[in-house]
Order: sequence, then C-alpha cells, then structure tokens
Amino acid sequence: MCRIYKVAFSVQEIKGGYFHEDGNYTEENTLMLMLIDVPEETVTEIAKDLCAFFNQESIMVTTSPTSVVL
Repeated sequence: MCRIYKVAFSVQEIKGGYFHEDGNYTEENTLMLMLIDVPEETVTEIAKDLCAFFNQESIMVTTSPTSVVL
C-alpha cells in the first residue's frame, strides 16, 4: 500500500490490547507502521485505506518530531 502512495515505511508485528465501545477488552497481534516525513493528509488517506483493508473500526495514528542524519 505504501508503494502506491510513494512513501518509505517500516512495519513491525507487535502485541496490542484495546477496549471495544461496549467495554469488552481484546488482546491481539497487531501491526505498527512507521512513516517518516509524510504529509498529514497522506497519513490520513493511508490510515483510512488500512481500516478498510483490514476491516478495522479504527486505526491509531501518533506523531512525533523526527530527524534524518546523513
């Protein structure tokens, strides 16, 4: 998917847990996708596509300052 948007990425499988709207708790394997220096609107488009592709009710997006050292 990231190739379509022409963005570099890293992906890692991790363990996660969350609460459903009805209060039930679920633990599952999940994926963490890291994008660097990607416009916010592109991140939002990718998140929406991932939601649809993986049939998820939500995708968590976090941001933090980054820098690249050459």
